[in-house]
Amino acid sequence: MKSIQDGSFLIKLLNRISRTKYVPSQEVLIDEFLAEHYSGEEWKEFSLNAKRIWMDLHPVFNQFVITDITYVGAHTGEVALGIDEAFPLRRFFLIEAAPATFQKLKDNVSSRPNMRIVNVAAGEKDETVEMFVDDFTAASSILPYSERAIKEFPFLGRGNKTSVSVRSLDGILKEHAVEKTDMLILDVQGYEDKVFSGASLTLKSCKVVMSELSLQDLYLGTSTFDSVYRLLLNQGFCLRHLVNPIRGSSNAILQIDGIFVRE
Repeated sequence: MKSIQDGSFLIKLLNRISRTKYVPSQEVLIDEFLAEHYSGEEWKEFSLNAKRIWMDLHPVFNQFVITDITYVGAHTGEVALGIDEAFPLRRFFLIEAAPATFQKLKDNVSSRPNMRIVNVAAGEKDETVEMFVDDFTAASSILPYSERAIKEFPFLGRGNKTSVSVRSLDGILKEHAVEKTDMLILDVQGYEDKVFSGASLTLKSCKVVMSELSLQDLYLGTSTFDSVYRLLLNQGFCLRHLVNPIRGSSNAILQIDGIFVRE
């Protein structure tokens, strides 16, 4: 009965009678997972983005009381909006450095009173730096691309530089009266070490940190899996989950998101 409800019945039937093996679409697999693990029927109204986010984050939201989320590198808000849909009634403080991307973020979250936004870069210290804003805006970074990045993603490298203001994360949150951060999310394209260097006070209050981890050097001077792992380990966190692997033309996993929880 469950396979009829989640849409996988026909695939399972075909696999019984055919030599060719069929696999359900990713969306069907996600629906099957939520049907089994979500308490209630509300998930059926979720967007696909929210369904994926619920799958990735429900273990930490079930374990910890998370009311305040700080998101560094929030881009146009797609992940924050997905979290808000999957796990409502949270407060968000969204930080985005690139001016044009920030304007899109502003437009996308304008109807969400629980989301505050600021146009600044988080880093180690207060300064003004050049940021390369790629036409593929999700890859934009203060750090320059490595040769490996262009080989793996040949569409990168088209865009323009712009000056951005950098502040320490502790300073940004103090200036905007953000009293606490239960969950810190970083998506800063290799700049994680710099952000953490300016976030010692913020990290002390965090229960969960979700950070992109680089397995290959896609940016010059990039943070690495090891550098982020060791820093957060020293701050009292342990790595609990790995989600969202990013692959390039070589099909190797180049980046992955790590979810660290306070022990």
